[in-house]
Amino acid sequence: MFFVSFTFGMGLVSAVAPLAAQAFGARNPRMVRRALRVGLWAALLISLPLMALPLSRRADPARCSARRRRRAHLAQQYLFGLAWGILPALWFIAIRGFMGAVNRPEPILWITLAAIPANARAGLSR
Repeated sequence: MFFVSFTFGMGLVSAVAPLAAQAFGARNPRMVRRALRVGLWAALLISLPLMALPLSRRADPARCSARRRRRAHLAQQYLFGLAWGILPALWFIAIRGFMGAVNRPEPILWITLAAIPANARAGLSR
């Protein structure tokens, strides 16, 4: 359910790239800025319900065995961690599309390259 919802959000936010590219090609800076701004707002509005679902749900321990309670608790913790990453991920997708549309992909490249060792370091610390 989470992945389908997030994929839907990615599809909507990915519309920033063609809208910004069209406005950039037409030399209309106002519409270029508007494409990014609307994409960021759309990401915010999409992410709020996606974040609310995992953050508000609690497993019912009375109806489960001990093993299932443990699994439910671990799954809940995992979704709780994922929920906080939805908005930044959608914003990153919108900004990545925007930067590609205005022929400036270098900042996104460097951010991505810097994130790889940071993710590796975070994974090794667990």
